[in-house]
Amino acid sequence: MKDDTIIKAKVDITKGRSDAFEVAARRLGRFINALDLNADAHNELVDLTCKQVSIAERDAFMFGFDMASKLMHDYYSDEEEQPDT
Repeated sequence: MKDDTIIKAKVDITKGRSDAFEVAARRLGRFINALDLNADAHNELVDLTCKQVSIAERDAFMFGFDMASKLMHDYYSDEEEQPDT
């Protein structure tokens, strides 16, 4: 099992979706359904949209995690060990 598989099993980044995201997704879904597309084009558009959202979520999560780890590193690297008195 790859490391990213372990991460996917433990962290569900979709849990952080806001109500605004859900509203926008429903609005986009209604718009896509109203388009005059054949089934194959419709399915491809939905698939591409879902992939783009998944990539954006993963990228945002990784960026936030990276920034947090750098901030924590900077915070703790500034601490000096105090000698026992």
